[in-house]
Amino acid sequence: MWNFLVVLLAVVFYCLTSDFYKQLSPVSFNVSLPEKFSGALAPNELLEKAERIHENNLQWPESFASFKGQLYTGLGDGRIVKVTDKEIIPICRTGATCEGVHEEHICGRPLGLVFNKAGHLYAVDGYLGLFKIDINSGKKVNILPSKTIVEDLPLIFLNSLTFDEKEENLYITQSSTRWNISSVIVSIIEHDTSGRLLKYNLKTKKVTVILKDLSFPNGVVLTHDGTALLIAEGSNNKIFKYHIAGPTEGLNEELPIKLPGEPDNIKRSKNGNYWITVATARSLENPTILDRISDKPLIRSIFLHVHRLSTAPIYAVLQYVPYKKVKEIGYELQNARILADVFINYGMIIEFNDKGQIVRSLHSPSGKVSHLSEVFEHNGYLYLGSWRNHYIGRLKI
Repeated sequence: MWNFLVVLLAVVFYCLTSDFYKQLSPVSFNVSLPEKFSGALAPNELLEKAERIHENNLQWPESFASFKGQLYTGLGDGRIVKVTDKEIIPICRTGATCEGVHEEHICGRPLGLVFNKAGHLYAVDGYLGLFKIDINSGKKVNILPSKTIVEDLPLIFLNSLTFDEKEENLYITQSSTRWNISSVIVSIIEHDTSGRLLKYNLKTKKVTVILKDLSFPNGVVLTHDGTALLIAEGSNNKIFKYHIAGPTEGLNEELPIKLPGEPDNIKRSKNGNYWITVATARSLENPTILDRISDKPLIRSIFLHVHRLSTAPIYAVLQYVPYKKVKEIGYELQNARILADVFINYGMIIEFNDKGQIVRSLHSPSGKVSHLSEVFEHNGYLYLGSWRNHYIGRLKI
């Protein structure tokens, strides 16, 4: 009886005091998936041929950019580095020195990267905002901090970016205006629709909201002809084409592509097409648990509350243990990223064209190569980024 009362009091206290309880608001949504893997999505094992470079020497290489034949990426410990076959060369850290990824809000978490023609590197950090970086000196300038208010909302959780050199505009996705990157799993399970597409002009320093009410906007890239943007709406498994020039300027159209999962970063391929990864590759023949309860927001709400109630005390206690690995386990329990290791077991990358037609797909049915965030063509290889892996994947084209 006393045990029951203690638990009941804890739940009441949580409901009355928790910002998480007040903020959480799952909604019903429809799942868009292909009926099965066929045609250009026919199963294969081509992705499993990828080699792993720098395995266990880096963590979570989310995105890539190149300049003068050199490859750069951002890591889970906040560093931006240059990568060669043999070396990992630090350039800078977007945040401050920290103990480990359980302090990523201090370390920083660089996500999207892009160079301009002059060789300036622009990087968005999921916690800290937009940076301009000198890759020679390592000097960084936080040109658009996350605390900046745009249309009454701060610029938390900036995710990806692309550069229009002609107009000197950076286009940036903001995956959520309600949750930061530590709550990415919450945002996805809730089906948060507070995401935005932003435009930042380097001359005027003005930020403009281009699109809003997006469900986890992720990758964004300038089309090959420079007249439009392709935007990945992660939680709706969709890609939009937003026209920024020409007679259709301002038009936002959905491409007729039927994606087998949540799209992440989009990058241009050398042959005029585009590469994209999907977080959890599947069809209607093998839907995930989240797919099955997409129209049941109450169940998702109960799950998230139970998860928070059960893991928050564990996290709080483990932060006092003097071992970094233990602290990281507690952190991953609380933010639920550890669930990705259980439920994601099929890797896939996709090449598609301007018309939204899938040209080809490379699969890893065993999950050997999965948790991918980006495909980046560089020097005759496909480099595979990840929000979870401890290596960079590489596949000969």
